[in-house]
Amino acid sequence: MTVHIFTPEFYKVRGGIKSCVEKQVQYMRLSKIGVKVNSLDAGRSRWLLIGDVLMSLKSSAAIHVHGVYFLVIFAGLSCIFRKKIIKLYFHGSELDFIEQNRPILLVILRIFVKGFGCNVEMLFVSKFLKKKMIMALQIDTKAVKTEVCYFGPVYASRSASIRSQKSVKSRPVKLLTVSRIDRRKGVFQMLEAFRHLNEKIDVEWVIIGGGLDEESFRQEINQLEDCSIDYLGSLDPASLSIYYKEADVFWLCSMYEEGLGLVYLEAAAFNLPSVGLKRGGVEEAVSQGKTGLLVNSVEDSVDAIIELSDTVLSSDNFENLVSQRRTFFNFL
Repeated sequence: MTVHIFTPEFYKVRGGIKSCVEKQVQYMRLSKIGVKVNSLDAGRSRWLLIGDVLMSLKSSAAIHVHGVYFLVIFAGLSCIFRKKIIKLYFHGSELDFIEQNRPILLVILRIFVKGFGCNVEMLFVSKFLKKKMIMALQIDTKAVKTEVCYFGPVYASRSASIRSQKSVKSRPVKLLTVSRIDRRKGVFQMLEAFRHLNEKIDVEWVIIGGGLDEESFRQEINQLEDCSIDYLGSLDPASLSIYYKEADVFWLCSMYEEGLGLVYLEAAAFNLPSVGLKRGGVEEAVSQGKTGLLVNSVEDSVDAIIELSDTVLSSDNFENLVSQRRTFFNFL
């Protein structure tokens, strides 16, 4: 028995899709299940994947599909190959793609959805995303099986903190942001908020991540005076884990509705409390008052960070408080 997984550039893509696929492959190999990953690796023509698609429909026991390109292909093929088990995974980026390609894509997907048979399952990374996609695609939940599956962070095992044992009242509060450098992620708005935060408490901020807006982001950082900001760009997972362990607070205020927010789960895995906005799937990724604080605006996040530094981070029970993070699991 072999399971075929279709995904965007597996070895280059980051975030939820990569984490999900890695966990699927690991689980299947441990369970002695054959698995083949078919990806749009750089330099490979999309047309070459047609052979992979046809082979999977002929020989695989089940097909797991990630990414909009493959979702469209297999949603259509599911109307024809009704005896093949096909699982379609939605991570959040699909909403953006649909909004950018309306109304043609919506019409195509809705037609495919109407043709779904009982062999197709649609899986979503959050209740929020499930609700949004069902409305956008007008899915008949009585005819199509839909499930919410919470995937854990890239760092599966609980990792001990190596942050300073000194009270934050005797040293700077260490903030960490891990994010794509994109205006929609809120990182530009957070620069202004940090300036105000820096006037109130002793604080240092490490930012990790790359993106199309990286150069303009560096320029805006350089314009801030008397602020301790260290922008490191993209890092490999091993290096990134060190910064998760050293930080006091994870801070990210996405301005749009995330499908879930994998980085908040990564922070929780390192016993690191998060501060974010009450939007989209982030409300499922962060357990309010247990694994972090969610607020209504970037400006409000300043007070949330100060609150954490005055209470949780100054408490001897810090590790116990943040360890009450939500348990996430694999659904394969």
